[in-house]
Amino acid sequence: MARNVLKIELLGHPFSIPVEPEDEARLIEAVTLVEKRLGEAKSRSNEVKALSVAINLAYDYLLLLEKSRHTARQVDRALEDAMQQLAMDLDLPDGEK
Repeated sequence: MARNVLKIELLGHPFSIPVEPEDEARLIEAVTLVEKRLGEAKSRSNEVKALSVAINLAYDYLLLLEKSRHTARQVDRALEDAMQQLAMDLDLPDGEK
């Protein structure tokens, strides 16, 4: 499958980003988020704006990663408990089910 090239401009700098067709919508969403965050940044320096946005996005990513790992552990525990309960239920004599 041929890669597309997404042409964008951030802080007055043009970028051409190769992207797989199935990833293009997600990349456009990411660029839109970065543009929004850059617009909200209060610094006068583009460099400081870019670094601030990068740090904040990395922090948000790590926070979401931590939350998703916590949720995955909770799901694993719930599944394990359910499987143990099912195993105990299956071990009961027929008259007790």
